[in-house]
Amino acid sequence: DIRGVVRTILQRYRYNKDQERAFGLLAEHRLTESEQQLFMFIVGSAGTGKSHIIRGLEDLFRSIDAKDELRKTAPTGCASFLILTETLHAMLMIYGRYLDDIRGPQLEALQVRWRGVKYLAIDEVSMVGAVLNARTSKRLQL
Repeated sequence: DIRGVVRTILQRYRYNKDQERAFGLLAEHRLTESEQQLFMFIVGSAGTGKSHIIRGLEDLFRSIDAKDELRKTAPTGCASFLILTETLHAMLMIYGRYLDDIRGPQLEALQVRWRGVKYLAIDEVSMVGAVLNARTSKRLQL
């Protein structure tokens, strides 16, 4: 029972009301397999549990055998280390000062890495400036 999995995760993570609402919206979107693209921006000061929501989502996706549909990342090495992932730059193969077009084996590797991914969680998104945001968008469209 998928709803039971969600209830178990909510009990395990002991989210506050706002965290539970955010997690619930994301879980509902995934569980209904909605085709409509979901954009969600979760804000809060340090220590308010934004990363905690990402951990719960990982647990959910793992529990429903859909872990490959979720990618998590962060813009800095320190932030990515805390959530056990790689940086946004590394994950999207954004190297150097300029966004060079990638072709051939690099493009194929990027496409394979993102095949089947439906959700991207960026922790510490406030550190993602306009340029990196644009580069991220461009890479995800390849």
